[in-house]
Amino acid sequence: MKTKTRSLIEDPGKAPTSAQAAERSARLYRFPGMFGLTPGRIGRCINEFQAGEFREAGSVFENIELIDPQVLSCSEKRSRDVSGLDWEIANIAFDESNAALVAAAERQRAVLQDFYETLVASSVRKLDMRGGISDLVFQLMSAVGYGYAAAEILWSPAQLSDGSPTYRAKTLFCPLAYFEALNRELNIRTNFSDQFGQSLSEDSWIVAAYPGKPLMVASALVYMLKQTPKEDWAIAVEKFAMPNLIANTQATKGTREWDDTIETLRHFGNDYAGLFGSGVTVQLLKGLDGTPPHKELIEHLDRDLSVLWRGGDLATNSRGEGEGTGVTTQSDELCKIQKSDRMFIAAVLDSRLTRPLLRFVFGDAVRPLVYFNFKVDNKSELSSRLDVVERLCRIGLRLPSAMLYADFGLKKPNAGDETVGGAASSAAAESSFSEHIPSYANEVAPWDGDVSSLFAEIEKQRFEDAQSFAKKSISDGDSAEETMRKLKANFGDFAEKFLAKTNLFENATKAYQ
Repeated sequence: MKTKTRSLIEDPGKAPTSAQAAERSARLYRFPGMFGLTPGRIGRCINEFQAGEFREAGSVFENIELIDPQVLSCSEKRSRDVSGLDWEIANIAFDESNAALVAAAERQRAVLQDFYETLVASSVRKLDMRGGISDLVFQLMSAVGYGYAAAEILWSPAQLSDGSPTYRAKTLFCPLAYFEALNRELNIRTNFSDQFGQSLSEDSWIVAAYPGKPLMVASALVYMLKQTPKEDWAIAVEKFAMPNLIANTQATKGTREWDDTIETLRHFGNDYAGLFGSGVTVQLLKGLDGTPPHKELIEHLDRDLSVLWRGGDLATNSRGEGEGTGVTTQSDELCKIQKSDRMFIAAVLDSRLTRPLLRFVFGDAVRPLVYFNFKVDNKSELSSRLDVVERLCRIGLRLPSAMLYADFGLKKPNAGDETVGGAASSAAAESSFSEHIPSYANEVAPWDGDVSSLFAEIEKQRFEDAQSFAKKSISDGDSAEETMRKLKANFGDFAEKFLAKTNLFENATKAYQ
């Protein structure tokens, strides 16, 4: 075991970590508030952000995310799409006939499993926080909005249950405002009066540098555009929600009748009634007739934020016409975004936590044989991967079952294990759904165990989705040709299988109208 001692700093008498020193300095530094957030100031913050100066820009972006419900909702959903996934320690491909490599992989797996299960995620602003790996992933996902996310690693030596040495860690997440990247490399300012900060040690910091464009830049501009119509709308409601009153009277100014009319207008409110003499009329001046334009503009800008963060707004996109619209397209888009995000975070954890940990425990010459991996539970993505497998089998390739178990995240049963699926289960599934689901018994190589059950379930779900889609299209008055076109646009190659196995249009009127 490599002797690298990095103790958790819990004693207030000890020197602070770099993250804690930056946080203490930040408390003495007066960040500009949200008041006076003009287009000019937004533009200046964006220019500074592009140059690598994050002091004011990071603070402004953070406050916008805090107070704008749409930005907060979209950013949190984007982060939780990844932080809510289950995870596992998976094997890197190697020669499994080599007993030494298999044993080394098991030792590495035990170290990583213990490390990620015991990892403590905290925040330099919220030291009472004691989260786990999912909370660290949630924090690192802020890089999507801010471009960078960083947390200090506090290592401490430990032992596994069998007594073998290992390391555990606590992380301290730091806001972007504590950093600068004026030299195109993230540095932390432990003193906010300094122009340049201190470099981050590779083994002491997790740095997630997002490869795409930071979304908070565009979000800040949309937020700015929303403020004027929001303020105008609030003023309009305050001014016109209660009708204005105009009284006409024949009374002479200064008389008792004149004063009584003024008093009546002054106290007008709920459940108020007034009695006037002859010659007095009261007129209500109403405002805000119809839907004000402010509401439509604000809703449009909120939809822009949904498209920016989530790849599309479900209710809005479903109103579109033609190919590439609707629920299926939006689900596919979200699937692609989540896949990209989880690959990004997994790569960060692998380079900043997994590899250093293996070096500390097994030495610098260690060959990594395992890695941190997110489990995938997305029907759309599994369906796409199933299509690839089916095509490969149709052209005559026989695929090893071990590869399929690994690709679909399934545990291969050991000899003698009780299983479901296999040939009997496949036959039952084919009989149960024979009128709906195509049979590939003569086309696809035989699968082992649970894989066939998984394929049958996915195929059944896809058939039901296509059937519901076609039923709605016909009931909406679409022709057979239009319905077929929409099926192919939304379900790809599966549409051909679906149409080949059903007499959808022969009795369309009886079946679906």
